[in-house]
Amino acid sequence: MKPLVSIIVPIYKVEPYLQRCLDSIVNQTYTSLEIILVDDGSPDGCPKICDEYATKDNRIVVIHKENGGLSDARNAGFEICNGEYIYFMDSDDELISDSIERMVKQAVLNSDADIVLGEITAIPQNIYNYDYSYYKNIDTLSDNYQIRQSFYREKNKLPVNAVDKLIKKAFIKKNNLYFKKGLIHEDELWMFFVVKFCKKMILLHKPTYIRYINPESITTSTPKEKNNLAWGIILDEIFSNIDAPCWQEQFFTYSRLLFKFYIPRLNEPIYKKLWKKNINLANKHKMPIMSFLTWFYLVSYPILKGHGTGFIIWFITKFFYKQNI
Repeated sequence: MKPLVSIIVPIYKVEPYLQRCLDSIVNQTYTSLEIILVDDGSPDGCPKICDEYATKDNRIVVIHKENGGLSDARNAGFEICNGEYIYFMDSDDELISDSIERMVKQAVLNSDADIVLGEITAIPQNIYNYDYSYYKNIDTLSDNYQIRQSFYREKNKLPVNAVDKLIKKAFIKKNNLYFKKGLIHEDELWMFFVVKFCKKMILLHKPTYIRYINPESITTSTPKEKNNLAWGIILDEIFSNIDAPCWQEQFFTYSRLLFKFYIPRLNEPIYKKLWKKNINLANKHKMPIMSFLTWFYLVSYPILKGHGTGFIIWFITKFFYKQNI
């Protein structure tokens, strides 16, 4: 018997793109599907479109709920799903016709794998695209250490998104991998925890998912201050959960984000807390050079505005820790 796959699609203000998305799902060559459409209080014609599709295809389940954001919608879909495998999809994107069939085939052949990862093609490519060339000869990431190393690479890292991953429902349930409600960039935090627990991942080497770059999407249209607050919350939780293996790789990956994007916000409460936490982590793990450099950067920034000090920190940490922050 073919395993049931639950495709969960959060829907909000995507009326021009929704039919394209839904057609790509219902026309999949793999038919053992449960298609969960979560209308997150969409004010346009999306709720009606969802209901119309449900009357034509009995695999479709529609949830109409008050607007709670993308994370809340995904969680709502997961709460009612019955599939052995879960597949999250954005409602303005599209599946290649045999995507699910190819992913399920690999999941069945590798029954001990937690995740099957497809490849994303972005449209338009000149704005945003993924580079999978580093992994072209890698079919399996066979342990947690290898998966973490692949995720924390500075270049050619595994994609940080919830979409285009066929995931065992039991894996999500066991590790409590729900999305943090009310947060943008929620995939960044969610994937940190997914990687923390994942023990085996299968990689496909053909496109399975088409991502359309939508200028009106939540991520691209979010006000700067809300964006800054979200990243502060994400980094705060991540710094509280960094652990072995690959402790140092995790520390430098997220320190790099802190140094690169959030130095000017030294006086914001959440960032004051983050810098203190960053220094404490360096001290805890006996990295006095990093601790001193961070302190020096914070002290010197109001005067130097980072000019020159950023390069010094990069050079010294690369020399002492074999890292490039």
